[in-house]
Amino acid sequence: SVSALPPFRSPGPAPPQGWYVKIGGGANDFFDDDTDENNTVEALREWMAGSGDDAVADRLHEVLVSLMPRTNFLTLVTKPCVTTCTADGELQIEKLGPDGAVVAVSGCQGKAAGPADAIGRAVARQVVETLKEQAGRGG
Repeated sequence: SVSALPPFRSPGPAPPQGWYVKIGGGANDFFDDDTDENNTVEALREWMAGSGDDAVADRLHEVLVSLMPRTNFLTLVTKPCVTTCTADGELQIEKLGPDGAVVAVSGCQGKAAGPADAIGRAVARQVVETLKEQAGRGG
């Protein structure tokens, strides 16, 4: 499957200032459950430091041109991407830190573009709950 977001303007510096269209897709290559966590973290660092999969990038470029045939794309910038999934298919929202002041979200199942509003509402509920808890403690 392929996902595409509407054009957006980046103020820079990363990515550089300009208009972009984000398109993604390709195979989900999952880490095995028994993979050593340290090796997984290192493999993930290496992947994110690279330029992604050239064959996938070429195919996504073809899809993009077919979706927007009258657009003259000046450059193609590729970036690797990571899909987070959970065993039960549920979104994971965790409060981190000594006071739960940081809220981390993961497990969007590779479908964050479609249900972004629902994910945003779930995260917002958790943040509001955390703020209420902190206010109740005088924090």
